[in-house]
This record gives sequence, C-alpha cells and structure tokens, in this order.
Amino acid sequence: MIESFSITKQHNEPAPIGGWFFVGGNMTNEEQQHVIDELQTVIADTQATLQRFEDTGMDKEMPKDYEKLQDILDGAVKRQREHTRVMLG
Repeated sequence: MIESFSITKQHNEPAPIGGWFFVGGNMTNEEQQHVIDELQTVIADTQATLQRFEDTGMDKEMPKDYEKLQDILDGAVKRQREHTRVMLG
C-alpha cells in the first residue's frame, strides 16, 4: 500500500494540484528527492496495476477505471519530472 503524503508551501498553506500537493523552489534538494522517490513508487505501482488490468481483460471491462489509472500514471510522471527539473535547476 502506498503511504499518502503531502507537502506544503510557504506559511504552511497546502497547495493542492489535482489531488497532489506541490511546492516549487521552496523545497530543499532532500525534500525534492523524497517526493521524487515517492512518485516513483506511485509510478511503479500504477504500471503494475495497469499491467494486471491488461492481463485480465479488465481494461476492456472497466475502461473508465483503466483511463483513471492512466491519468494517475501521467500525472505522477509529470510531477516527478517537474520536481527533478526544480531540483536540478
């Protein structure tokens, strides 16, 4: 099971973006790396779930759920890329 986490922006105000909490340049490299690692877990777990859907034909039986999983994967990859860019920036 994936442990949920949140990261807050300056003044401890949450900055929700599509169900995720994102902070740009206010995070240390260590915090950025932690988020990148957590997102990698989300990516790997979602890819495994998508594969199970495909292997069992659930992608055809439950297309809306399959699409939601693809959206989760896409969002996690984009956020991981952004955190990496900020960390290296």
